[in-house]
Amino acid sequence: MFNRIINQFSRVVVLFIIFFCFSSCENSFFIDAAGLYTVSFETNTDTELESYRTKKIESIPLLEKPDSMFVGWYTNSSFAGEAITFPYEVKKDITLYAKWNQKFIVEFESNGGSEIASYKTAEILTLPDITREGYFFAGWYEQSDFGGEAVTVPYQVTKETIFYAKWLKIYTVSFETNDGTRINPIQTAIINSAPVTRKDGNIFIGWYKESALVNQVMFPYQVNSDITLYAGWVDASNSIYTVKHYQQDTSRNSYTFIEYETKYGIAEEQTIAVAKNYPGFTAIPFTQKIISDDNCTTVEIYYDRNIYTLSFNSNGGSGIIENKNFWYGVNTQLPDNTFEKRGYVFAGWSKTETGNIDYENEDYYAIENNSTLYAVWEPVSYSINYVLNNGKNSELNIFSYTIEDEVILSNPIREGYVFLGWYTDSSFSESSITKITAGTTGNKTFYARWEIIKYSVTYILNEGTLLVSNPEAYTIVTSTFALNSPVRTGYTFAGWYDNPDFNGSSCNQISKGSYGDKVLYAKWTVKSYTITYNLNGGKNNSNNPRTYTIESDLITLQNPTRGGCIFRGWYTSSNYSGNIVTQIESGSTGNKVYFAKWELVQYTIGYNLNGGSFITSYPETYYVTTATFYLPTPVRTGYTFAGWYANSSFSGNKSIQIVNGSFGNKTFYAKWTPTVYTIMYELDEGINNSQNPDSYTIESSTILLENPSRTGYIFKGWYLDSSFSGEQVSEIESGSTGNKTIYAKWEIITCSITYNLNEGENSSANLNTFTIKDIPLVLKPAVRKNYSFLGWYASADFNGEPVSQISGIDDENVTLYAKWIYGCVVTAKTVNTFDASTVDTVVVSGEIAVQGLRTLALRLNKFSSVTTLDLSKAEGLSTLECIYISETNGSRKASFLDGCSNITNVILPENLTEIGEYAFRDCRTLESIIIPSSVKNIGESAFVYCTGLKEINLPEGLESVSDFAFYNCFGLERLTIPSSLTTLGWNAFGNCRTLSSVLIKPGLTRIGNQAFYYCDSLKSIEIPDTVVTIGENAFGHCMQITIINIPESVKEIEKEVFYNCDSLVSIVIPDTVETMGEGVFGMCTSLSEINYEGTKSQWNVISKSSSWMGKNSAITKIICSDGEIEL
Repeated sequence: MFNRIINQFSRVVVLFIIFFCFSSCENSFFIDAAGLYTVSFETNTDTELESYRTKKIESIPLLEKPDSMFVGWYTNSSFAGEAITFPYEVKKDITLYAKWNQKFIVEFESNGGSEIASYKTAEILTLPDITREGYFFAGWYEQSDFGGEAVTVPYQVTKETIFYAKWLKIYTVSFETNDGTRINPIQTAIINSAPVTRKDGNIFIGWYKESALVNQVMFPYQVNSDITLYAGWVDASNSIYTVKHYQQDTSRNSYTFIEYETKYGIAEEQTIAVAKNYPGFTAIPFTQKIISDDNCTTVEIYYDRNIYTLSFNSNGGSGIIENKNFWYGVNTQLPDNTFEKRGYVFAGWSKTETGNIDYENEDYYAIENNSTLYAVWEPVSYSINYVLNNGKNSELNIFSYTIEDEVILSNPIREGYVFLGWYTDSSFSESSITKITAGTTGNKTFYARWEIIKYSVTYILNEGTLLVSNPEAYTIVTSTFALNSPVRTGYTFAGWYDNPDFNGSSCNQISKGSYGDKVLYAKWTVKSYTITYNLNGGKNNSNNPRTYTIESDLITLQNPTRGGCIFRGWYTSSNYSGNIVTQIESGSTGNKVYFAKWELVQYTIGYNLNGGSFITSYPETYYVTTATFYLPTPVRTGYTFAGWYANSSFSGNKSIQIVNGSFGNKTFYAKWTPTVYTIMYELDEGINNSQNPDSYTIESSTILLENPSRTGYIFKGWYLDSSFSGEQVSEIESGSTGNKTIYAKWEIITCSITYNLNEGENSSANLNTFTIKDIPLVLKPAVRKNYSFLGWYASADFNGEPVSQISGIDDENVTLYAKWIYGCVVTAKTVNTFDASTVDTVVVSGEIAVQGLRTLALRLNKFSSVTTLDLSKAEGLSTLECIYISETNGSRKASFLDGCSNITNVILPENLTEIGEYAFRDCRTLESIIIPSSVKNIGESAFVYCTGLKEINLPEGLESVSDFAFYNCFGLERLTIPSSLTTLGWNAFGNCRTLSSVLIKPGLTRIGNQAFYYCDSLKSIEIPDTVVTIGENAFGHCMQITIINIPESVKEIEKEVFYNCDSLVSIVIPDTVETMGEGVFGMCTSLSEINYEGTKSQWNVISKSSSWMGKNSAITKIICSDGEIEL
């Protein structure tokens, strides 16, 4: 029992100890057990971070430092190794050090290219893009002469830097392939790789600069002028052998393959291999070989490294370092420097005696020839400390020097003190010094010695008096004291100024800390007095002043004015007592008040009536105080009163009253305007003569009335009443008055019609006479046995258009001539069958209707002699289409000209809007058809197998060409597509094998599927910049097309668009294309590259089928604006 109690007690004690140990994170036992360590920070900025304990650092807050870029956190103050990454496992107490790189200004000299703004940074991750017309950008360089390599990123900026843009002028490079496959000329500055050409039975051996094939071009090749490159070929029967070159490795135990040359020779003869001159290497003797006919002969040439001596020059120092021997190009560590130079520190090695540091101490060096390295020395820098004793140092004084420097000490400044010199001790017991002589060493401290200055104060009172005196001296440590103000009779004190011109602000005290002798000037302002004028309704003279001063000259008071009054003087009292005041004497003071005294004037009123008269009384005089009254209105026979005016020319505004306050004698002139009377013409459907006026006045000249006109009638005179009684009226005399109404009298015209029937018989419905009431008069056709009536004509020679009706009438009789044609004329109301064996032209006229539809279909028999079908007179015909025609073997869908095997010409009417499907199917003899501008749609297969058509002019206004519309038109050679057409149907011009010229006007948006399929005579086509989509197989099997330029409007290129275009050698694709279907360039065996106007990244994001190139495609690369993509 006792033992059990002891065990229980022991457990409690152990638990208590554990609780105590882990109750605080600061407990060392807990810290060791939990694995927590202290992390401290040296931020190297003004911002401090508090230390803390942890076992893993997830992240550290971002810091900022002016003109610096944060590089990272390091575990050592020398920033050796790499910066730590997060999360970071902490395994001991550590201090992390923030590394910063100073930012410097980076400028860009574009050398004629687009301007680039400078900026401040410590590291450049990307270099700016830049362009220049006619040049190729060759990179940014650190040197203005473009020495060294082009700048690459990332780039560490360690000083103020200028980058210089290097440009290469772009030239035209042409290619003479010497019977090889054609290569288009290019414009470039550098050719990176050799363009590919092929020639049957030959082996390509390279490009040459001249036709004689002497100087071979090595790639990449920089172009320096416009040039033509010539392809070199050897017969494929020659054998190939290879020359390989090997250089000794830096270990000198093995050799590395450098390059090979492909050469050509005759089998069983000896090779002609030549060793190359590689800097730093010497070729080992080798043996030529016999060329085998299996193209497998190889000659190998090996090169050993040379040995060079490196010497060391102390460059003014002392000591000896032995010469060293190095293998060419082998990185060997330089010996530790043992040279010394008094007052200098060794900084490194230079390749030249006066050059900069090229190598650090014990750096690695790869020798290229016998060389000498020169020691570079830097003088020791000593500090200069200035104890200024409250002064301000000169900007010319420097804070460090070297043994090589002579330093002239400049004087500091301290306001209120005189500088007595620089001393080397704070008690100024030694002599003062003025410079540090060359050859001096050691840190220096200089003490400035000063003596206080006493300044004077002078007061310029400018005729004033200082009642309380001001101090006349002070020093820079004198307490602030206020300046007392002087006084001057007649003036106000305006302040003390430190200049006689009183510029700047006034000064009312001299503050503690002021310095310098002072001269203070009292500024005075003269007092101004007011002058008040009580004008009693008058107007003051502008020369009378409103203020004056004691300094003013004598003021003579000028008379004011008041309309209708005479001025009688200025008084100092409102009751005009005392004497008249005429002036203010110079030297007067005080504000002034004056009162104007007036006397009234009577004025006359005169009236110039200009032929008028008054019918009431009227005023003839008035005063300025008279109440406002209106002027009387006169009268004049035949005129309207237009108002009173103040002048005989009636200019300005009218006068209607004399208002209270007016003054002056008045004369008014009456203005009159003649009354306007109307003239009304009752024309009875006639048209008035434009010369007849619609109004007149009493002053008008005599008006002669002109005759009106009325179609179909003769004018019989003007009358003053509607019954035409009394005398005719021919004029309105001058001086007449009153409104007038005048009536026109008419007589109807009757005309005769003479019909020249030309052996025909007239219709009984045709009239022999007519009047205007018969208009329009529709003419009925005449008849004649075995003839068809072609219309009535106005001339015997049938010139002009036929006359179908008489639409108007004049005084002349009408003569009409009947025109006839021997043969058949059809007016179709149903499907018609008729014999046309005796005519060569069929004319269809009249209104065309078939079973209620506005269509036409003819079944023509025995038309072997008919060559022309004229539908131009077919009224109401809007659609040509095939219909079902009943035959003995059933019904079928027939061509519009079914059975007309010899028709070569068709003339369509102007009102036609649609050519229906199959309308001219299989009309193989059809050579010409005139499609009017009214046609909007051409139906499916409308001209299929019209093999005789050579040219088709589609009219402006045409909106659609349906599928197979001109399919298999084998004879079609030329085609113009109007701007009104937006889409081409499927196979619209497919299999037009002789089509060689196509003009597509802007407006088309989609080229339909197989639109020009198998048009294998088509050599080129210009796609307008309105096309958005090129449909499937649109140019398939167009085997003579060589060049295609796709406009920027195109967004979609569908499946197999250029399939089997095996002559296509050049194509330009814009950066607007978004999708490309499969097999776009299948079987394009001559197309080796695509010119793409966008960048490589833009090409890669085009939505392309995985098999977009198609089978047997020859494309090997895409040439983009920023480089090439090899395929």
